[in-house]
Amino acid sequence: FLKDVYTSSGLTTQQLAKMVDVHPRSLLDWKKEKLTLSLRAAEIFCEKFNLHLPEEKEVLILRWKTAQQKANAIG
Repeated sequence: FLKDVYTSSGLTTQQLAKMVDVHPRSLLDWKKEKLTLSLRAAEIFCEKFNLHLPEEKEVLILRWKTAQQKANAIG
């Protein structure tokens, strides 16, 4: 999804991060799949660059919650 965002926008990491109000390092972590992309950021990218989420919103939210629970259990 983020590859499509970079391709569609033609913007830098810093510009994209500013658009969704996160630190550029967070955006790079999303790109490397170290952290999960926030729903708010995904929706902003979809709206700005006429993209679609790779899956249904509910499926993504469930996956993100599951990933967060696993990370919390490790921590």
